[in-house]
Amino acid sequence: MNRKTRSYLTIALAILLLVLLRAWSPAIQFAQQILHGSITTVTTTHVTEIVTPTTPAKNAIPIPIASRLPSPTPTPPVQPKPAPSSSGNGQTGGTSSGVSQAANAVFNQINAARAQAGLPTLQWSNMLVNSAHKHNLAMMAGNQLSHQLPNEPELGTRISQAGVNWTFAAENIGESSDYLHPTTAATDLDQAMLNEKPPDDGHRQNILSNANTIGIDVLIDTQNQKVWLTEDFARTA
Repeated sequence: MNRKTRSYLTIALAILLLVLLRAWSPAIQFAQQILHGSITTVTTTHVTEIVTPTTPAKNAIPIPIASRLPSPTPTPPVQPKPAPSSSGNGQTGGTSSGVSQAANAVFNQINAARAQAGLPTLQWSNMLVNSAHKHNLAMMAGNQLSHQLPNEPELGTRISQAGVNWTFAAENIGESSDYLHPTTAATDLDQAMLNEKPPDDGHRQNILSNANTIGIDVLIDTQNQKVWLTEDFARTA
């Protein structure tokens, strides 16, 4: 091999070595970083965010326009006061056929709901109707939806004064501006109570309680252009 050929081979080997060094340089640096503990690994993670509502959506309650229900205030069982020895018949509050029809429609709607829930039907009580009617008159006079108006006895005393010997008592009340259609107004209010969902279902619990009697009064208030509804429940001794 002559000198010229050796020179060519030397240059070729130098070029090949240079190429190899450049190719292996990143690997050598990576190895050096690992040996010196300076390696940093970055991982990109794609996260799909699942949004869960904090509270379940509430079903809309179909209350007629300008109608409202009070906050549920079920009356807890208490020891009743002795019923008076004499009492009236407790006739229904309304004198028109429309009012009677409205009260009967609510009564049938309540018993249908109880039957669907496997509960016994409620018996009609004229004494409870009398209590409910007096309460409707008090709400109409004050134009206020409340379970106890000023100077009015609380529920237990009211139904005891009406002659009911009770061991459990509860009351649902409501008002509607649809005073020209009392039956529709009253049944819609009652249906809104039945549509309540736990835990805000005090009215529904009253309807599906262990009561065995009920009195319903529907009062048409032409002065305030409202319909007042009172449902008084009791379990009699």
